[in-house]
Parts: sequence; structure tokens; C-alpha cells
Amino acid sequence: MKVNDVTSGIILLLFSIVLWTSAQGLPNPGDQTYGPAFFPEWIALAMGISAAIMIAASWSQVGSQPFVAFDNWVRDPRRLLQFLLVPTAVIFYVYAVDELGFLLTAALVLLGLLVALSVRLVVAVPTTIGMVILVYGIFDMLLRVPLPRSDLF
Repeated sequence: MKVNDVTSGIILLLFSIVLWTSAQGLPNPGDQTYGPAFFPEWIALAMGISAAIMIAASWSQVGSQPFVAFDNWVRDPRRLLQFLLVPTAVIFYVYAVDELGFLLTAALVLLGLLVALSVRLVVAVPTTIGMVILVYGIFDMLLRVPLPRSDLF
């Protein structure tokens, strides 16, 4: 998929506006000069300026190039399904992790993605088990970041 720079610039500009307005709502404890909104506002400002420059520089291409051009893989239903499985897996993880816990949810997501991407089970299952244990070990045991635990077990 190829996106015209004008389209990318408009998306970046909208995102910078959302970031700026979101940063305005951050509370400033103690009325400090540089509160928690300081860096997000500057990042939003830099993104907005970059977006405006991107739009202005590529405005001459508006009539000659399409705003979005899709590659051939988009017309292949299998490839499109594989592409859409990634955001679907993330959404599933967000909603299921509190109920199922990190270990089971991460294992289901990773195994599902590997199988959907045509990885053989003899490779997918050990990879899933190893990666889930490794990530759990690093975050929960080494870094002491509490991961959601299941009430089921």
C-alpha cells in the first residue's frame, strides 16, 4: 500500500492536534513552569510543523498521484485476512488479558498468529511456549512489572 504524502501529512497533522489537545488536560501539580504537558506539547508542535511542511511540499502531486494506492496483496483474501489478524489479536489481548491472565492470553494470541501465518505446529507450539515464558520471566520476575494473573487457575 502506498500513501500519498498529502494524505500522510493530513493524518500526521490530525494526530498532532489530538496530542496537543490531550496534553492540555494533564494536571499540573503545584503550578510548575514545566508541567507534565510540556514535552507532549512540544512534540505535537514539531509534528504539526512537519506535517504542514510535508503537505506543502507534496501539494503539487495532488492531481498526478492517487491519495492511496493498494498493492496486489490487498486483493488476495488470504493475505488480507493475515493482515487484519494482527489488530484483531491486539484487541483480543486488551479485552481478554484481565480475565484469562497474561500467560494464557499471550499464548493464545501468539499461537493463533503463528498458525494463521502458516507456521507448522511443530515449530509454533514450542516457539509460543518459549516466548511466553521468556517474556513473563523478563517482565514479571526480572523487572518486577506485575502482569495480569487469571482468576481461572
